[in-house]
Amino acid sequence: MTDQLIDFLDACPTAYHTADELVQRLTARGFVLLDESAPWALEPRSRYLVRRGGAVAAWITGSRPVENAGFRIATAHTDSPFLRIKHAATQTARGYLVAPVEVYGSPIYSTWFDRELEVAGVLGVLSEGDRGRRTRLLPFRIPEMRVVIPSLAYHLNRSVNDGAAVNAHDHLRVVLGLADERDPRSVLNEAAARSIGVGVDAIIQAEYQLSDPRGAAPTGLAGEFLTAHGLDNKAACFSICLALADSEPADTTLMAIWYDHEEIGSRTPSGAESVFLRRLLERIAGGTEAVARAVAQSAMISQDAAHAVHPNYVDKHDRAYAPVLGGGPVLKTDVNQRYAASLELAARFRLLSRDAGFAVQELINRADNRPGSTVGPFSAAQTGIATIDVGIPLLAMHSIRETAAPADVHAMTDITHRFFAEQ
Repeated sequence: MTDQLIDFLDACPTAYHTADELVQRLTARGFVLLDESAPWALEPRSRYLVRRGGAVAAWITGSRPVENAGFRIATAHTDSPFLRIKHAATQTARGYLVAPVEVYGSPIYSTWFDRELEVAGVLGVLSEGDRGRRTRLLPFRIPEMRVVIPSLAYHLNRSVNDGAAVNAHDHLRVVLGLADERDPRSVLNEAAARSIGVGVDAIIQAEYQLSDPRGAAPTGLAGEFLTAHGLDNKAACFSICLALADSEPADTTLMAIWYDHEEIGSRTPSGAESVFLRRLLERIAGGTEAVARAVAQSAMISQDAAHAVHPNYVDKHDRAYAPVLGGGPVLKTDVNQRYAASLELAARFRLLSRDAGFAVQELINRADNRPGSTVGPFSAAQTGIATIDVGIPLLAMHSIRETAAPADVHAMTDITHRFFAEQ
């Protein structure tokens, strides 16, 4: 399973690539891709999925109507913090070709300096067909291009080790190469078009992101850890995908939803604060009365990474709530509901974990540290379904490379599968 996890992580430099990978893996396991704009005729004990940009939802219809058996849902998000190249502002500066960036979410700036960076993203490409002109969205990676955001030398910034501030507009400009006679703004378009085999004139819209091209790598004296870009939250995407794909139809309708835009607040058409999930439940159930009855019998597990205790900063955790890598999945709670925390469902999760032979760690933040939120509270509020927040412990969350233990991903996958199989 660790090799499968590494393959998944390496295939997903952006949220759009992650959604593509989920669709490919699920369709290979018999899930039928539906068009949201078309009428549906859903059959019992059948597999379906829908795609909305960087978000995906998939489900296995139950043998009983949902108003009698409910839903069992697992959620995650496909996006991670990143830097987006403002490619129209590409310019020459002192002989270099440079471009400013736009910051998505809350990355740790310092981890993006002085390393080779990959350019990846999505292109809106014009195509002609029976339905006339339309724009297709195609993910791309530029394997032959590596770029860098260089630090200022120590001798020119002797306070750098004292926590010097980074100005996101001025200091995070990416150096694309040496300036030449070409139009600076065309360089990325030409390379991206070449990478997917289309003409540059076909590009109508483009988004260029920076990512870490180095693959996920085992670390630790015995290889017990894994470092990778985007473990938050692609590790959960992998766990849920594998668990759902390996599940057999049950009385209950089994469902997974992978939202986009969690890192920027989830308030988008494909985010957890939208009506995306609620509308899907209504369509599957066949009406508001049926979905209202189904919700009362349903359960949802939201999976997102949890902060592992850092050995160099142990005072950042309450000692009684300090998860460690390899110690098992983490149940996250917050009295102010920054995490979803159904007491009954939390007890069920502990029983599922105990039956599988895994310990459950717990995270409650220090009283002087307000936690970040997840898709769990938004999903619960939008649907009224009992929800909990869980996750694998992680070091260096929002760094360009985060660290986790594959054993925790394996445990979460097993527990999620048992959640789907629970009668």
